[in-house]
Amino acid sequence: MLVVSFGVLFGATLSNPVISTILLSLGIGALGFAFPPVWTMLQDIVPSNAIGVGSGVMNGLANGFSALVPLAIGFVIHITGSYAYGLYFLVCCSALSALIMLFMTIKGR
Repeated sequence: MLVVSFGVLFGATLSNPVISTILLSLGIGALGFAFPPVWTMLQDIVPSNAIGVGSGVMNGLANGFSALVPLAIGFVIHITGSYAYGLYFLVCCSALSALIMLFMTIKGR
């Protein structure tokens, strides 16, 4: 998730459009590497007899928040007048999720 944060952050702040596009693509592409560990962590956290319910709740929450993120980004862009701040919102969300994952990993040990 930190790779996502850095890719989007530097992609949003650079003035060279080619390098910015490459960094944004790498950052968003790195998001695919975060999904398998999340589902593995779910199996470690939730009791084995509740995996179906736990994965359903997690998937429902993920889809719900995924539907709200474009609205939040649009609101940030509307308030600030800058698309960069919309991307900074994504950076904050991915950095926060990286910290939460780190906390859950350390707590699990």
